[in-house]
Amino acid sequence: MSIKPVDMQVILPKSTDVIKTNNNLSNRSDYQSQIFSEILQKKNDDKNNQINRLEKSESKKVNRDKEKYKKGKEEDERKEKKKGHKNKGSTSMYDISI
Repeated sequence: MSIKPVDMQVILPKSTDVIKTNNNLSNRSDYQSQIFSEILQKKNDDKNNQINRLEKSESKKVNRDKEKYKKGKEEDERKEKKKGHKNKGSTSMYDISI
C-alpha cells in the first residue's frame, strides 16, 4: 500500500495536530497533578497551623492555671503569716481539764 502525494499533504498537517493534542493532554495531566499537590500541601499546612494554635492556647491555659495556683498559694501563705502574728501577740489560752 503506497501513499500518494495528495495523501501526504493531508497526513502531515494532521500528524502535527495529533502531536499537539497529545502534548496538551500530557501537560494537562501534569498541571492537574501539580494543582492537586498544591491543594494537599495547603490542607496540611492549615492542619499544622490549627494544631499549633491549639497547642499554644493550651499552654497559655496551663500557664494561667499555674499562675493562679501560685497566687493562691502566696495569698494563703500571707494569710497564715498574718494569723501567726495575731496568735503570737495574744496570750490567752484555754486549758480545759475534766
